[in-house]
Amino acid sequence: MNPSPLAQLQLILQSTGLRAGLEFLNRRVPHRYTIVYKFDGDAFYGMVVVDKLGEPVPALFNKVPFDDSFCRYTVGEGVFSTACSPQDSRLDGHIHQANVQSYCGLPVTNPQGGLYGTFCHLDMVPQSLGDEEFAFLQEAAALLGGYLPETSELTGV
Repeated sequence: MNPSPLAQLQLILQSTGLRAGLEFLNRRVPHRYTIVYKFDGDAFYGMVVVDKLGEPVPALFNKVPFDDSFCRYTVGEGVFSTACSPQDSRLDGHIHQANVQSYCGLPVTNPQGGLYGTFCHLDMVPQSLGDEEFAFLQEAAALLGGYLPETSELTGV
């Protein structure tokens, strides 16, 4: 009997850490990027970024000011998802509406239960997630709290 996806993720996190866990989650979705952001009150900092194409991480993901982020909706609403941001009226006028065209984000808490930041899948083209995968991601986000880095793989800060 194969372990459930959640059990697989937990095993990966325990044995090889957050990056490998995000790679596992990234393979499950059509989105190109899977990211854990740390929130500091003014901005979101990309801590670990997985790119399906393995290309250098765009500078945009290093630091995103709070007001310029989609993550702000995740923190404010507890979850935020858009399959096609250019057609999503909730994002009308947003600075990244045209370039970040799909996003699914969930809050991530630290081991003490406080807000660490967000876990998200995003892409520069429209992508969607099924309800079953979205439900799985909500469970997965809860597991990430024990594996969160204090410094960014991208900037060392």
